[in-house]
Amino acid sequence: MADKIWVEIDKEGNCTGSKWSSPAELIPDNYDEDSWVEVTEDFDLGVKKTWDGTNWSVPPYYESREAVYPGIGEQLDDLFRQGAFSVTMTETLQAIKDKFPKA
Repeated sequence: MADKIWVEIDKEGNCTGSKWSSPAELIPDNYDEDSWVEVTEDFDLGVKKTWDGTNWSVPPYYESREAVYPGIGEQLDDLFRQGAFSVTMTETLQAIKDKFPKA
């Protein structure tokens, strides 16, 4: 049987970002049945969600923005090209780019 997955919610129903999986012996110290909601394995903690007791909702702007934002790879590549990363990260990324150049 697959593990169950739970996320913590605050008093307003917002996901706090805390997540844990069963079995029961791994229950967090702060477990309270009113503050944890069972979710599916593909639940994305990176998206602000609110639980209304039955369903999760995302802010109305989220899906509109998600549809038109450049992909994360494009965003990171732009930051690299603009020199926004630390020296260490820039050197790491450049070494990878040098090892695997574009055709």
